[in-house]
Amino acid sequence: EAPVSDFFSMSIGSYKVKANACDGKSGDQTTKIQYAHRELAVPGSPPVDINLTVKGLSIGPDEGLKVTGTDVVVKCEGAPPPGGGLVLKLGKSDIDIVADKLDTHDLEVHLANTDKAGKSDVQGWSYGIALDAEELEALKGEPGADAKKLNGGKGPDFVNYNLADQSADGKIKGVTVGGVIELDVPGTEVLSVAAGSMKHLDSIQLRSRKEIAEGGASRKTTVKFTDKLGGDRPLEVLIVLGGEGSVPDFSDTKEITLLPRGTVGAPKFIRGDANNDARVDIADGIWIVNTLFYSGPATVCKAAADANGDGKRDVADAMYVFQYELQPGATPSKLFPAPPAPFPACGTAAGVIASECPDGSTTCS
Repeated sequence: EAPVSDFFSMSIGSYKVKANACDGKSGDQTTKIQYAHRELAVPGSPPVDINLTVKGLSIGPDEGLKVTGTDVVVKCEGAPPPGGGLVLKLGKSDIDIVADKLDTHDLEVHLANTDKAGKSDVQGWSYGIALDAEELEALKGEPGADAKKLNGGKGPDFVNYNLADQSADGKIKGVTVGGVIELDVPGTEVLSVAAGSMKHLDSIQLRSRKEIAEGGASRKTTVKFTDKLGGDRPLEVLIVLGGEGSVPDFSDTKEITLLPRGTVGAPKFIRGDANNDARVDIADGIWIVNTLFYSGPATVCKAAADANGDGKRDVADAMYVFQYELQPGATPSKLFPAPPAPFPACGTAAGVIASECPDGSTTCS
């Protein structure tokens, strides 16, 4: 017997990590151990209550008894990815969506091969994407740019997008995707992902379910891969290679910022990426020279060609790229600095407006 304010600790058993707990994951993974009140039962018996008996009287959650769980961290560092060097990625940059029930964003799903040599010949894929269904809705799905090129431009023989899937208990909601490149024998059509490269598998169009009034506060929500969707038959996260399923690293998550109505998002670009191929190299310097002196095509997102960030687009930008990329010794170096931000990843810059870098004019999404 003790005062109500006292803290009780009861040992309820020991646990061990399952052998496959780190499959498709890397880094720290958090799970929870918590009490179950009227959720579990021996077959044929009523559900079990959380119940403390004090002086012959029952005290449980319904009578104000507070019960708490505990977070458990499973460390997956060093766990070899079962799918070799294959990694599923969500998009290439941060995501902003205006919460006006009109603005949409195409969430790109990429498959990267982080191996240093060789290639992976992909025959199919499946995965789930968990999202907060109170904040976001999925409007449609379609094959990505690289998947559309398969089978002579017809895309995969089979692809399915379930835009309103959920887990067996209904607690996790989101989108499930399954694709098969070639259904008929001999099944020779594949999506080759070379070492160090990345392929665009699918795009899922998202929209905010709620509105944030003009002048209101932004909100954050996240999307992530999951193998829990699909009701009582959860869809595994798999990449099919040589007729066998291989689990990629699918620990990637992406934060989405929901913006108030009337917000105009600043355009995103990579400074120095004049030819819009998602990287900066000497080809960008050559592109700028061709634009200036040989009637070559112009960079649609003007700020991307402003490699030195001085607000102009001239031969100095080409020289800036050449000096940075071709300088002696290791890059980066203090001899010739890297282009100013945003570099090397997508981002925004003060003073760059949408008319100078219109929607769709860069590889940034």
